[in-house]
Amino acid sequence: MATIEFYSGIADKTRHALRLLRKAHAKGARVAVVGDADLLRRLDAELWTADARDFVAHLRVDGQPPPARMDRTPLWLVEDARSARGCGVLVNLGADTVDDIERFDRVIELVSSDPADRKAGRA
Repeated sequence: MATIEFYSGIADKTRHALRLLRKAHAKGARVAVVGDADLLRRLDAELWTADARDFVAHLRVDGQPPPARMDRTPLWLVEDARSARGCGVLVNLGADTVDDIERFDRVIELVSSDPADRKAGRA
């Protein structure tokens, strides 16, 4: 059964996700981040422009990635959690709930202080 954690009232989901992803990477976790395309694009840009000492190798996954890339890449950015096969941790930046959370060891829900996001987080 997955452990589910909620972080709510977050001012900037991208910045908060970056901190969590660096910690997970330092622990050797394979992580998938699910969210809408715009949010994932911003996170991707932040991951590339962060301090080189904090770089986390990552991959934007559209559909099924080739197996060789799956093994070499600890962080996946996905629009659909079903593409996160083999990841132990899922970070949900999106408003939608994730089906089949039992596939993950840990699910982290990030909910901003935006009223619409709070409402979706409560659902």
